[in-house]
Amino acid sequence: MRSTTGKPSASPSAVPRTDLPGRPGVILDTNILFLVIRAGFPLEEEVDRLMPGARLLLPASVAAELDGLAKSLTPGAMAARALAERYPIVPTRAGGDEGVMEAALAARAGVATADRELRRRLAQRGIAALVPRDRHRLELVVGRPPPARGVAPARRASPRAGTVKKRARVVR
Repeated sequence: MRSTTGKPSASPSAVPRTDLPGRPGVILDTNILFLVIRAGFPLEEEVDRLMPGARLLLPASVAAELDGLAKSLTPGAMAARALAERYPIVPTRAGGDEGVMEAALAARAGVATADRELRRRLAQRGIAALVPRDRHRLELVVGRPPPARGVAPARRASPRAGTVKKRARVVR
């Protein structure tokens, strides 16, 4: 990787932040890159179908994870890292899923992931997720927005509230 000075840099976080004026972005998780490599998933076509004109972005945490997997000779990691080189890097301080969420919030972007736990956490934060539906399609899952600060979330009544009947006491 090259820093802003043009000199090689070992740190993926040394790459300047990518701003997205007027264009939506999609943050890529590690597992979605492996899906492209291992199953031939048409990632770019599917993202363009769901979010025309969106830019694919790579968090620095994912780049670092791919580097580690490639060094440990994980099958497909070197190809996934080569694929990742095509996308601009969004700097992150956190690693793993936290880095992916940090990048999504910083870039105001959705996240392409096959990780169910990450998808649940994204929904809680109000971040849209693009998840594989089958071997050739993505589905856009919009997270529910977080409640406004200082406003308690509305409580729903129990589905059984008001329907419970008092049991008659049977005397024998």
